[in-house]
Order: sequence, then C-alpha cells, then structure tokens
Amino acid sequence: LTEYYVYSSSNTYLSGTSLFSDSKLEMYEHSLKKGCRCLELDIQNIGEDLVVKHKNSKNNIKLADVLTTIKNIGFSINKFPIILSI
Repeated sequence: LTEYYVYSSSNTYLSGTSLFSDSKLEMYEHSLKKGCRCLELDIQNIGEDLVVKHKNSKNNIKLADVLTTIKNIGFSINKFPIILSI
C-alpha cells in the first residue's frame, strides 16, 4: 500500500461545506465513481441505529445503506481496495 497514491476524501458524505451542509448517501456514490479509494465514515450511535453523520449536519445516513452502496458501486469502476476511515 505504501507504493501507491490513494485518492481519498474527507467528509465524504457531505454535500457542501462541513459547517452547514447535509449528509447524503449519493456523495459516496459520487466519490466512488470519481475514483476515491479511501472514504470517511463518521459513525454515531443514535438510538438503536448506527448512522453516518457530521456533528453539524441536520440529517444522518444509515450505516447499512452506506456499506451497501460501497459494496454495490465500489468495484464497478475500479478494482483496487477500498479503505474506510472510520
């Protein structure tokens, strides 16, 4: 892995700035299609659900939905491994 340049993203799930934007599942799909191989997941436990959410965003994404999206789209364009920054 140290021999490769890894295209990564920070706050992958945010649709805009980290101050006031929404968390959106589509941002994972977009990042994967652009070639990102390192994705950030800020996981929080809300009630009985594990969700991906930024501290400032109003909404959240179910972790299961994020993982399903990564599984379904992650290797359709690029076969290199995906690193999850949790």
